[in-house]
Amino acid sequence: MGTRNFIFIGDFKSLKEAFTSPQSTNRPFLFSFDAFSNYKRLGFVNNTGQSIQNLRRFTLTHLRNAGMGKSSMENIIRYELECLIKEFKKDEGKPVEIPYSLNVAIINILWKVLADVRFDVSDKKIQEFEKLIADLFIHAQHPLMFIFDQYPILPKLIPHFIQAKLGLAPLFNIWDQLIDFLKKAIDDHLSSLDEENPRDFIDAFLIQMKAKENGKENEKNFNFTYEELLYCLSDMFSAGSETTASTFRWTILYLTKYPEVQKKVHEEIDKALPRDRLPTLLDKDKLVYTQAVINEALRLNPIAMFGLQHTFDEEFEIKGYCIPKDAIVMPSIIMCHHDPDYWEDPKVFKPERFITPEGKLDINKEGFLPFSIGRRNCIGETLARTELFFFVVGILQNFKFEAPEDVEISTEPDKNRPFFLTPNPFKIIMTVRD
Repeated sequence: MGTRNFIFIGDFKSLKEAFTSPQSTNRPFLFSFDAFSNYKRLGFVNNTGQSIQNLRRFTLTHLRNAGMGKSSMENIIRYELECLIKEFKKDEGKPVEIPYSLNVAIINILWKVLADVRFDVSDKKIQEFEKLIADLFIHAQHPLMFIFDQYPILPKLIPHFIQAKLGLAPLFNIWDQLIDFLKKAIDDHLSSLDEENPRDFIDAFLIQMKAKENGKENEKNFNFTYEELLYCLSDMFSAGSETTASTFRWTILYLTKYPEVQKKVHEEIDKALPRDRLPTLLDKDKLVYTQAVINEALRLNPIAMFGLQHTFDEEFEIKGYCIPKDAIVMPSIIMCHHDPDYWEDPKVFKPERFITPEGKLDINKEGFLPFSIGRRNCIGETLARTELFFFVVGILQNFKFEAPEDVEISTEPDKNRPFFLTPNPFKIIMTVRD
């Protein structure tokens, strides 16, 4: 494509072999990522080598310490779920799109984990921040971004102000506002940092940064800088909110289109939970079908259908094919998820395909990789799956979803977002369950 080698891998076993290889962890230089970090390797998405190993190790450790998989993280998510249920009830009985309060709830979970703050849904700050993330998601798909990826000489020849005039100005402006928002959060933490009592991810990162500045640098913290923290935060907010919200919307869309599936979900939830108690992680084994529904929505419509690009340190051979060094390797998740070798009737919505003959959830289903695979799979996978479990179960526990009269529910993705599989805007009627 253009002047560069792009290689798409759509076979699950080949992709697994390639991306579990230690040679596959690099990222290519791409305008669509590098332009935002002044062509520096920063954050989770675009970093490489020892730097990304440090960041992933540190972040996963912090998430575990913050309570991932434990009651403390549950409490954060359950509180947002309670608030979300109250917001949904305000729109009961009328045709509405799923309220933006869903996005606010997901973003609030990130804010609490990363910065130990939360916002009320009516707070203008969180409304502005949510809009920045949503707009970033849209404008990042400008065709010029991908033309520049294919012809890397062009952004060097075309000055920044002309790039802006060609249509990238809104994207640049959104990014600058997002960065300013996150800088303020970091600066507030710096001014109140107590190294003996870290409150959140930002504090924990700043403590490592201070240790490095005080001469205690080592291979595990050499890249802990203010700028690195800034881009870690921007990656987590931009990649960890809109994607989860879109998956929730896909799930509700399918449950509305297929009321017989929704009925089975309601029956399973009612059997597993009393109506006056929200779910906990201990309920997962009793909610196999509901989790299968979420997985089937993820299978049919993985939000990042081509994942993130990789490059190899050296030539790599897969099934007799040679991948040249520095070729841009694209994981075609959508092809894997629709491969008839793994999925019977791949275009059919069939949650049962994720349930074993013993009635258990097949958690290692071959051909299923909605969060990519290998050494650089999505670092937020556990959090995203946990949010989806709580929100889908909690909302379906309390609501029934129906299509408005004379409205045909379509599962066609939004063609205005060609590089992400998001649902077209749709309206539903929410009814509080008796």
